[in-house]
Amino acid sequence: MKHWTDYWRQSASLNSFAESDAASGYSGDLAEFWQQQVKDCPKEAKIVDVGTGNGALAALIAEYGREQNKDWQISGIDAADIDPPASVTSKPELVAKLRGIAFFGNTKIENIPFADASVDAVVSQFAFEYADTQAGLIEILRVLKPGGSFVAMAHHVDSELVTDSKRGLEIYDYVLANSPLFMQVDLLFRISARALATMDWKAWSASQECIAMNKSIQWTMSVISNRYAEESDKPWLNDIFGQLVALLRGATSMQHCEQAMQHLGDVYSALQAHKVRITEQLNAALTKEKLIYLKKKAELLKSSFVVNEFRINDDLFAYTLQIKKH
Repeated sequence: MKHWTDYWRQSASLNSFAESDAASGYSGDLAEFWQQQVKDCPKEAKIVDVGTGNGALAALIAEYGREQNKDWQISGIDAADIDPPASVTSKPELVAKLRGIAFFGNTKIENIPFADASVDAVVSQFAFEYADTQAGLIEILRVLKPGGSFVAMAHHVDSELVTDSKRGLEIYDYVLANSPLFMQVDLLFRISARALATMDWKAWSASQECIAMNKSIQWTMSVISNRYAEESDKPWLNDIFGQLVALLRGATSMQHCEQAMQHLGDVYSALQAHKVRITEQLNAALTKEKLIYLKKKAELLKSSFVVNEFRINDDLFAYTLQIKKH
């Protein structure tokens, strides 16, 4: 869980789409979907966002509630050690969106800290499927009032998002485990640090040794780029290469090279943590078999269960689960 705690605490964004405009919260079709799900909640409803992350869904619902003159009590729980207001403190506009929401970190979906039949609605955006779904469903239905609803948007095994993540994981595996790229960059920093102890940057950068090492790094990047040449591969490669190039450009003194070695290790660790998160996403993605099992479980617990596919711009994005407690 540390990889998620680190992600949420270090990411000044509300959700895990931090690479896009959605980092400031959900919008468009996603926002409209969630507004429709909660619009009929009572004026003083208690709503719980499970797997809240940095609070994107909770914030969207809170903002919508204020617009509709509702007095909703909104809480967000997450298994990671979250502190959303502190994580986005550099962005006052995001802090404002989180106003009035109660957050509970180190809290699993399987152990919701609320009394039986005390919650009007439970919601989840790309979180429920990561949990023990059977235990999670039982716990959610425990806290829901009769007539209360649980709505989740969950990863679809055939979605564009999951397909892209599979490709991204392949790229990360190749770059981190099967290419010499990080070793080459690390070696350049180490040799440069020694060289720059006795000569200036201009002399070292013009040396045959420095030129040859830089060319070897460029060659490795070229090989990787040729191997992963699809348009959809570019964001993954740009993320890796961009961080390395920034370190290389700044390593112009012995001190800067020594600092770059440390930062290189940080980049490597962050990419490895990203790999773990992607792997968990792929393992969590719902299949038809999982959905059949969940439907049977919900019905045994005297609840209705409706599943649909959700598309954005005609692209398959997720499953939606709508469960109502009788």
